[in-house]
Amino acid sequence: MGSNESAPSPGLRRVGPGIAGALSLLAFSALGLVPFFGVLLVFLAPLPLAHVAGGGRPSFVAWGWVAVSLAGVVLLTGSTLAAVALVGYLLVAAWPVVAAELWARHSWDTGRWAALVAGVPFGVVSLLLLGVAFPAPPAEPVAGFLVSAAEGSQELAFRIAGRSAETEDLFRWLVPVIASLVPALCSMFVLAVALWLRRRLPLLGFPVGASPFAGYRSEEWLPAAFVTAALGWVFLGGHLKWLSGNLLAVVFGLYFVHGVAIILFHLGRRLGENRWMRGLVVVFGLQLPVAFVIAALGLVDVFVTLRRGERRE
Repeated sequence: MGSNESAPSPGLRRVGPGIAGALSLLAFSALGLVPFFGVLLVFLAPLPLAHVAGGGRPSFVAWGWVAVSLAGVVLLTGSTLAAVALVGYLLVAAWPVVAAELWARHSWDTGRWAALVAGVPFGVVSLLLLGVAFPAPPAEPVAGFLVSAAEGSQELAFRIAGRSAETEDLFRWLVPVIASLVPALCSMFVLAVALWLRRRLPLLGFPVGASPFAGYRSEEWLPAAFVTAALGWVFLGGHLKWLSGNLLAVVFGLYFVHGVAIILFHLGRRLGENRWMRGLVVVFGLQLPVAFVIAALGLVDVFVTLRRGERRE
């Protein structure tokens, strides 16, 4: 099914760009202000911007003034937190909507759109970390930040699970791993937000996003990125090894999305389109041994069709 299939305009009542930008910033702020649930509330951040864009106006009129305001705070105060908020807002709230606008103008498959959505935050965060940390390893400043930021969460986890050598070892293992994979983790989070927004694009007036997710296929050039990243991770060193490892993780995430679509296809239209079933498949699939199997399904499907009679997005 073509990715630019027309969808009927729902005739929703439109909000002004000023209100849309304010609501978007408010939802994004929940990421740092609301414990635990803020991670879920931030998924709403692109919605007001997409609401404006779906009405025929460029989303920039809604998020542009927010970005300029945050940039002004950064220039006036030199605050690192404000700079992080600016980059985060642009990637999490604005970029999924801008990518949807680009998608609506071009005849892309959903897989190409998803690769673009994931690729931009990967590139932006990687370049920023390289610029800030160079010549030191990019993970070093992130690890220091995570250690200080996780103190409260660590104590809460110890109260819930009980303090033990195993839990302390787990935290010591997680910090360097997360610090090393920050570009990939940011990329996958933005992709998750964009995929959540995708199902709502037709309701907002976009001519894309109406195709069943079960027909999702990865970008056709993704195997080339997989081979390049794998070779770089194995044979290169230093910053290039770090960059290759993160790119490999991003490709893995995109193939995981492809594998989830295959599973939903075989569950049938009734179960595959059920939101609770989709959530259950994703939560179960995020378990590491299972996640590798699901990603492998997506990779294999590039070369050997695992879905018979499906209608491609």
